[in-house]
Amino acid sequence: MDFTEEFRKSVDPELLFKGRPGDVRLGELVSTTWPLVGVTTRICIVGAPDDLGVHLNRGRRGAAGGPSAIRRELYRMTPPMDKAFEVDPGVFCDAGDILPGSDITANHRRAQSLCELALNASRAVVALGGGNDYSAPHARALREVSAAQKDATGTIGILTVDPHLDV
Repeated sequence: MDFTEEFRKSVDPELLFKGRPGDVRLGELVSTTWPLVGVTTRICIVGAPDDLGVHLNRGRRGAAGGPSAIRRELYRMTPPMDKAFEVDPGVFCDAGDILPGSDITANHRRAQSLCELALNASRAVVALGGGNDYSAPHARALREVSAAQKDATGTIGILTVDPHLDV
């Protein structure tokens, strides 16, 4: 996949909550730098605002709104009491969302590509949203990057957050 701006969009700046002076919030600390080339961070957030797979399986739509809803609340939170978190701009980044279309296979390729880029920039990825079907491209990204980094020390991982409860 060609890693151009067309397969993803930046996180909506309205979601990056800013607190009062002296009341720092996560929305002020997250890096939204793109592209991720040369970026090194501990955690990277990616989103898949898509519920096409849910729809195709005759499920209830709504998971497409998950990444924005989760970010809206996450970025209002205060950071951990770890002072390094506040002074180190490389603690975590948000790589934005894939741009979903009407082809589920293409959507999954976009999600896998974005996760691969995020894993190459960080040790952990938190993947927000989409339906349950997004676990597969996230796992493929982990497999591909793990194989490429087999000689590297440390571990990498992905946490996929499915924003609708169906179990």
